[in-house]
Amino acid sequence: RKDNSKTIMKGYLQAVVFLSLFLLGYSLAPLPAGLPTTFSIGCQNLQNNDNISVPTGINYYYQYLAGDVLNNKTNWLSWQDPAKPPGQFVLEFINSATRIKALPAFSYYSIVTSAVMGNDDGADASIKKLGTPSFVNAYLANIALFMIKAGSNTSIPIIFHFEPDLMGYMERYSKDNISVVYVAMKNSGYAGMNAFTNDLPGLINGINYLRNLYAPNVLLAYHCSVWGTNVDIQKSKPSNSIVTSLSQQSASWLANLDPSNHFSLIFFETTDRDAAFYCAKDPQGAWCSASSSRNSTTSCCPLYWWNEDDWTRNILYIQGVLSIANKRGVFWQMPYGNSVMRTMDNTNHHFQDNKVQWVLGADDNKNMDRYNQIGVIAFLWGGGSDTTVTLLDTAKDGVYNPPAIDGNNRMSTSISDDGGYFATRSSAYLSRGFLSLPDYAQNSGNVTSGSNTSGSNTSGSNTSGGGSGNGGATGGSGRMNGVLSWVLKALY
Repeated sequence: RKDNSKTIMKGYLQAVVFLSLFLLGYSLAPLPAGLPTTFSIGCQNLQNNDNISVPTGINYYYQYLAGDVLNNKTNWLSWQDPAKPPGQFVLEFINSATRIKALPAFSYYSIVTSAVMGNDDGADASIKKLGTPSFVNAYLANIALFMIKAGSNTSIPIIFHFEPDLMGYMERYSKDNISVVYVAMKNSGYAGMNAFTNDLPGLINGINYLRNLYAPNVLLAYHCSVWGTNVDIQKSKPSNSIVTSLSQQSASWLANLDPSNHFSLIFFETTDRDAAFYCAKDPQGAWCSASSSRNSTTSCCPLYWWNEDDWTRNILYIQGVLSIANKRGVFWQMPYGNSVMRTMDNTNHHFQDNKVQWVLGADDNKNMDRYNQIGVIAFLWGGGSDTTVTLLDTAKDGVYNPPAIDGNNRMSTSISDDGGYFATRSSAYLSRGFLSLPDYAQNSGNVTSGSNTSGSNTSGSNTSGGGSGNGGATGGSGRMNGVLSWVLKALY
């Protein structure tokens, strides 16, 4: 009975939190300094030999940094010309982004890639690595090198997107006890880390320490995966009340991860593979229908082929997380596939999807503005598998117009795997005029302005307890949102 009373009280308090946000006229979180004040489109790295230009209208340019932490001959430290110093690849990518007047973002993905090694149990394998002092030492050394490279160009903000899949695994494992994950910070032997606790918040504090020490222009971003709650809303398609509850759960976990509010942005994802990819690779799998056909994308893998209800659930979840966390969001790694161009015949690199059409297909900005109004500032597009659709000629088939399927009758004149659709639609968005971000008062954070953005240049504290200078809210609404966030955190 005591437990039931506690559960009932928790439900009442959660309702009070959300009602308070509504009645007080919730204000969006301040925009981190230096970021564009318009709703932006971004894409994955196009450094290539195909002579394909980055589409117009791109404000963000992102790149994975991955590989086994303990093998500097294959991980990201070795991705430049062997004659150049380790980590030079980071500077080269930053320069590529600035040449196209885009802000660079790095998705740092090293712990899971170091841990899994063919084992699908990402949580247990990652936890073992995090508890190994020598691994944590090497991991922190690599992050320090990244910060040193990123800090050599303080004229622009640079986004550090921290360990996407790891966040979902750790939330699913730790639930409401984030300290259950042991991270060997104090005995890692890395300078300055003895000041931090041996858990995930200690790791976050250590990363913030290295950022403040070497690269005050770097914005820290963590990742929020709904599957970290052990409920995947895309598969289960729950009611709105359940979606709201899951958003509260995710926001509470992130608050426990970063109680000092060092991180400035939250990244979210749809799927990193095109819908028809799953028909081709696993036609009888859990995500696909038993009668799936390569020539019927909409009936195959219906869980990946988003409809209006799926978008509404996703918006509700993200809105809940951002409103409680009091941060701006980025929608990341969205698949390029479309069902318009003839080139999309559901073979490798030509898989169909409908997400780019929902976001950019219409000659208005209504769908994008639904995300804009809840605090999302950008959509970043790119694939997460070797055979997904890219903007390059990865298939090496040139201008490719096979027989139409599913009514995709538009002929392509581009060698891009997507038939040039994304480039055409991002250019159309630029021509219409970018959406302005609502309530975009920027923090006076520690990020310097770029050539096409504005912001101030105030560095954060280098002490273990100091904040980053760019994460907190300002003004009465920010303080109220912070109080409500604290109340919600206390409920879990």
